Amino acid sequence: MGRLRTLTLSPRDAAALSSPARQELLSALGLHGPCSVRELATQLGRRPTALYYHLKILEKLGAIVAESGTGDRSEVVWRVAADRVLFARSRRPAATGPARAIAKAAIRITARELDRALASRATQSVVALRGKAWLGKAEIREVMRHIEAITNVLQRAKPARRGAKIHAVTLVLAPIDAKERKA
Repeated sequence: MGRLRTLTLSPRDAAALSSPARQELLSALGLHGPCSVRELATQLGRRPTALYYHLKILEKLGAIVAESGTGDRSEVVWRVAADRVLFARSRRPAATGPARAIAKAAIRITARELDRALASRATQSVVALRGKAWLGKAEIREVMRHIEAITNVLQRAKPARRGAKIHAVTLVLAPIDAKERKA
């Protein structure tokens, strides 16, 4: 497998990813491959006209690319431009807003997907975990290695195939206020 292509956004540009609709569009394109707006609308249960605005913003950021239709497709087809989108971190408190908004949007999407999974008779298992631990630099590096490994598995998974089911993974690693420290 080749190295993952990464798009790194400034904190200001990353704010555009605070929209759950844009995160869902990126996920759908990553999951299903290049799609027309009509195909995306069908997959997401939305009207095509409601998606154009979000697609144009993602295109302006460089997260997706529009291509002319080929073969049987006469309409524009959208594809992801990178395997993953990251944003540059900033230590300034005012610049942490995008990170918070992006994480909250991802968690909202996860809550909706979890509700659908639990309501489905086909759901066999759901794994949910939340934990807290004192992590030093070595432990954080280890956690980040595992997150990278999970990302790699998700990125190399093949499109829909017999016996495969769509799974969602949402991870948030966040340092918490030191006031929680035991004396």
